[in-house]
Amino acid sequence: MMLTLNLIPESTKEHVRMLRLYRMLRTSLVVVALFTLIIAIIILIGRLILQQQFTRIVNETTLVTTNNRAVETKIRDLNSKVGTAKKILGSTHPWAETVFSILEIMPGGITIDSISLDAEGKSTINGKAKTRDELLAFKAALEAAPYATNVGLPITDLLKREDAIFSINFTLKPDAVSKR
Repeated sequence: MMLTLNLIPESTKEHVRMLRLYRMLRTSLVVVALFTLIIAIIILIGRLILQQQFTRIVNETTLVTTNNRAVETKIRDLNSKVGTAKKILGSTHPWAETVFSILEIMPGGITIDSISLDAEGKSTINGKAKTRDELLAFKAALEAAPYATNVGLPITDLLKREDAIFSINFTLKPDAVSKR
């Protein structure tokens, strides 16, 4: 066994121990501070990158949303117009079908100059008949038609035997005209 003799006073030993502890603590704190600083720098760089990406995505999305908003507005307007057109078409009377139905019952010697039809049902047919018999046949056919009521022909239109100019008034039943 070996014997060691320590001639350094106890207070100096304590001072050296404290100095060594201080240096170790100081080194540890510097390492922790450097580690914290490096982590903070990495987090700040990551934050800047994420912020730039977010700004870029917001700008791209805003452009797309703005473009889509204009297209959506156009689509909404078009849908509104189509809906209005459907309502109009649903509420209108098939005037062409009515005229065609009148022409189907018209005898050969009748020439029509004008047909006046309105939404309330008041209608007038103006024209010329070669003979009075053809005019009476047209009036009878119009009275027999399911879409005409209150057919009226002035007596003055029946005075001429040939080339009689006439004006027949009647009330139109719009629902009685069938669509082809």
